[in-house]
Amino acid sequence: MKLRAVFLTCCIVMLLDRPLAAVSPEIQKLVISAFSEKDTVSMDKSLQKAASKASLPEDKKYVYTALASLSERSGNSADAFEQYRTAALAIPGTRDDSLFLDAVRCALAANDTETAGEMVRAVLLSSFDEGILLRARVYSAWIQLASGDRASALELLRTFAASPQFNAYAPAILFTLWWSGRDTVAGKTLQETYYASPEAAAARGEILVGPSAFWYLMERDGVPGFAVADKTPADEAPPAKTPEETANPTETSEPLPAVSGTGAWQQTGFFRNRENAESLAEVLRQRGFSPVVREDTRPSGTVYYAVLVPDDGTTAARLKDAGIDSYPVK
Repeated sequence: MKLRAVFLTCCIVMLLDRPLAAVSPEIQKLVISAFSEKDTVSMDKSLQKAASKASLPEDKKYVYTALASLSERSGNSADAFEQYRTAALAIPGTRDDSLFLDAVRCALAANDTETAGEMVRAVLLSSFDEGILLRARVYSAWIQLASGDRASALELLRTFAASPQFNAYAPAILFTLWWSGRDTVAGKTLQETYYASPEAAAARGEILVGPSAFWYLMERDGVPGFAVADKTPADEAPPAKTPEETANPTETSEPLPAVSGTGAWQQTGFFRNRENAESLAEVLRQRGFSPVVREDTRPSGTVYYAVLVPDDGTTAARLKDAGIDSYPVK
């Protein structure tokens, strides 16, 4: 219940940041009511209904911003991208660059670096808002990094990290340098100066970097565990189970061999493509681990491949030292 309350509060606070004077009271009421629904599926249905009634440009912008926020917080980056872009362009003859860059963020999370790059270039060429331009420059560096130009992108981000102009983005920039550049100085600064930030918590291993986030598409010191070869669509985390799947489970998994010690495993990757799973397993073998690739079949028939390493109680720390992230599973 607390988690749902936090989710609802975050979405409503985001909406209240938008000017409401031009939004019709009926649409405002429908949107706020939608976020009081019992689950995200019901919220989405209610917001879609509100969108069908939004005939005025300001109403459309308001509803699609709400839809985008819900989709993004639910991990649906592709839908969030389309919805943010629709909201950004809802008022004829104008473009809300803040929402436009929100769409860029979601394009990155969906591994569409080409679209993200085109949109950021459009902002950099036309905006006169200093805050928007700073944000666009950070996104541009991330796109450069995700596209494979690591050396130039990391050098640019180091320049940003040293500039007070970019203080608003400092935790994210420092985390990028620590994650993708293995920059221990950036990691130390992140912990000392921004200890309470989500980025610092992720670096400490207290929270997980979402598997659909574009961090998992980037190499870490040449370790391709979460990179995607040849820029094919990213392997995704398994979708949440539907109520029907929960009530009638038919999911099957290959049995795992017995593990001495804790009986637990560290999962280092979860892929739709077996070749990507085997590639990560080979990297793990080269680094002295004994990985297992397990096949998991969902009720929908979709097959996933989990890359697991037996956990002797020290495995997580050794994986982290090797530059490979993991989390425990039974």
